[in-house]
Amino acid sequence: MNTSRIAFVLIALNGLIALGFGLLGLAYPQETAESVSLEPQNAFGFGEIRALYGGMWAAMGLLLLGSLRPLATQPHSPHTERVRTIGLCWLGLPLGRGLGAVMQGTEGGPTIAFLLAEVVMVVTLLTGLTLLQRART
Repeated sequence: MNTSRIAFVLIALNGLIALGFGLLGLAYPQETAESVSLEPQNAFGFGEIRALYGGMWAAMGLLLLGSLRPLATQPHSPHTERVRTIGLCWLGLPLGRGLGAVMQGTEGGPTIAFLLAEVVMVVTLLTGLTLLQRART
């Protein structure tokens, strides 16, 4: 498999995962909240779960998936910066989670699992983008 193909697979995989997380957050806000130890108290709380864990993740997934064709056909596409921005924003997830673990401690399993998954997503997305840029130079 050539470098460009690997790059596109990594970016697409991240897009699909983010979209999947988002759709779950939109469709199942109670279960999503429980998975991260949150307890929405009213309609506003469920709206926040849908917005942050549903809408935002679904939008990022769609943005990544929507960037695939322009990245393939336009070497200097502004979509490159879109992908990079999403990856750098995702970097805040494990950094914030890690800071929380240092400041408040951790309950082990869930914190470590989410942190590792977030690191993998950031690394694979930014690696995909880097591979794509190297393949074009």
